[in-house]
Amino acid sequence: MKKEGLCPNVRTLICMNGAVSELQEEASKVDLTLMNFRLLLKDMELVNVELEHTKKEDNYIFSYTSGTTGDAKGVKLNHKNIISSTQTIKARFPVLDRVVAISYLPYPHSFE
Repeated sequence: MKKEGLCPNVRTLICMNGAVSELQEEASKVDLTLMNFRLLLKDMELVNVELEHTKKEDNYIFSYTSGTTGDAKGVKLNHKNIISSTQTIKARFPVLDRVVAISYLPYPHSFE
C-alpha cells in the first residue's frame, strides 16, 4: 500500500512475527521503517516490567459500531463487561477440550 501511495503518512511498522530482516530492503525503498516487536520491548527495557493490576472498571477495548443506523460510534467496554459476557456464554455453551474453532470475525464481535 505504501508503494502505491495509499498510506503516505505511515512511516513505521512494528512486525509481530519477527520477519523484519526479509522485508527491510523493500521497506527502505518506500521510506518505511520496520521494527521487531520483541526487540523494541527489549530496547525499551519493558520485557520484565511488572504491570499494574487491572481493575474491573478499566477499559479493555474500544469497539466501533458500523454506523448502519447513523454515525459510527466508539463504545468503551471495560473488563467487567468482558468477564460478564464470558461467564454468560460459558453457562450456555460449555467449553470442551476437543473442540477447535477458527475465528474470522473482527475482534469487536465479542460474543465469539
